[in-house]
Amino acid sequence: MQYGYARGSTVNMNLNRNIEVQNINEIHSFVEDTPQLMENLSIRDNMNFFLSLWKEDRKKYKIKFEFFLKMFKLDRYNGESIKNLSLGTKQKVFISLMLSRDVLVYILDEPFNSLDKESQIALSNYINRSTKSFIVVSHDNSKINYNREIKLGR
Repeated sequence: MQYGYARGSTVNMNLNRNIEVQNINEIHSFVEDTPQLMENLSIRDNMNFFLSLWKEDRKKYKIKFEFFLKMFKLDRYNGESIKNLSLGTKQKVFISLMLSRDVLVYILDEPFNSLDKESQIALSNYINRSTKSFIVVSHDNSKINYNREIKLGR
């Protein structure tokens, strides 16, 4: 398992490989603490919109996105406009969109804040079991098991 964790002035991360950067957008996916979605579009239309922005294998992306829809129990909201969803549901959609990408590093800024308890557990289990690299910024360090600590000085 490879992931990172940031708390206050402490950052914990383990990438276990050298990364040669050509285009930074192709190696990372960033989940902000406020979901950035197209409010007038449905969940599926948002997926198609975001997918059009990236160089992703469409089939693999859609399979992974379906996995996250089931994990977060978002299937029932398929036809709904994003504007009609709660903040927590919007956050689950945004996390699903970003984690469906095939990148080297996932950066998550306060990903648990708007999530219900069941979704927090599902997300933390996913991160803890993943072989991908994660940098997670959170005020609650009880959700992620991290393996290396790097302290940033002031």
